[in-house]
Amino acid sequence: MTSSQTNTSGLNSESKDNITTSNLLYQLAESYRMSSNYEKAEQTYLKCKSQLNTNNLPLIEYWYATSLKSNMKYEEAINSFNTFIDQIQSNASLDEVNEEFNTKATKEIQSCRYALENIKYP
Repeated sequence: MTSSQTNTSGLNSESKDNITTSNLLYQLAESYRMSSNYEKAEQTYLKCKSQLNTNNLPLIEYWYATSLKSNMKYEEAINSFNTFIDQIQSNASLDEVNEEFNTKATKEIQSCRYALENIKYP
């Protein structure tokens, strides 16, 4: 099968390899996040963002932002949450993600702003 031919899943073999790689990298980031290793999670989600097609994994930006927040990088987290909101609102295929995670991201932004305010005026 050439790289332009498709298999039964509708993906060419090159795309399938990329999806496998993306799943492994994404699962590694998820493992770090779920074990509260937010520094490693942040680094690995950043790799996901730079190396993978994030259209297949729309929550990468959200979890990257939560890792930034957990690492007390509030300004960066706010920017990342805003990027996530923009991404899900501009993609009609993410309607099921849109409502739930739009609300969560908005609350996370408020939380980051509150933390920044408390750092300024303890």
